[in-house]
Amino acid sequence: PPDSDASPPPPPPLTLAEVDAALDIVRPFLVGDGGNVRVLSVDLRGGPLGGARVEVELQGACSGCSASETTMSLGIEQHLRSVWPWIEEVVKIETDAASLNPRELTDELIRSQLSDIDWGLKQMDAQVAVEGTDAERGEVRLRYRGPEPSRMIIGIEMLLSERISGELLKRIEWVSVVDSQSGLDLLSLSPSGEETKTETSSAGKKEEEFPR
Repeated sequence: PPDSDASPPPPPPLTLAEVDAALDIVRPFLVGDGGNVRVLSVDLRGGPLGGARVEVELQGACSGCSASETTMSLGIEQHLRSVWPWIEEVVKIETDAASLNPRELTDELIRSQLSDIDWGLKQMDAQVAVEGTDAERGEVRLRYRGPEPSRMIIGIEMLLSERISGELLKRIEWVSVVDSQSGLDLLSLSPSGEETKTETSSAGKKEEEFPR
């Protein structure tokens, strides 16, 4: 039988790669809200009192979210200190706002904004595909396949609406939303049996569902 008095294994070395791997446990929650986290640096003696300092960047919708401080303190910081108790501070580095001011709605723009959560989507075995954009009408068409589709598409809408102004992005149309666990396209399951699509305002809130 195992020794019940055995000491727990020591934590891994405090390195950028190990911190990034440790944050995998919180990434699904961030991705579900349209965000992600990137580890920028780890300094073993960079804290005010000479302790360890970790710098992170909140990406996507998390970067401008009003709850970002809670995400930092109760999510990221608390988890990292549970692994490495000697971390003195975890610091959020702000994203350059100038990079968040696109001037034209294009497929490339949508893909670049979604790239912030690409890593998290891959870890969840989820995919988002850009079917096309209409700059004149301010529309983008997307496809989603993966787990928790109802939660995930709301997070993706939040990310895009946070990053792209309402003057450019007026409407998001989900061409298909497939639950990878059941294999069903949720947009084809309206009560009438007709296929549906979701219209989303630039504020990222679901406004209505209607037969197509």
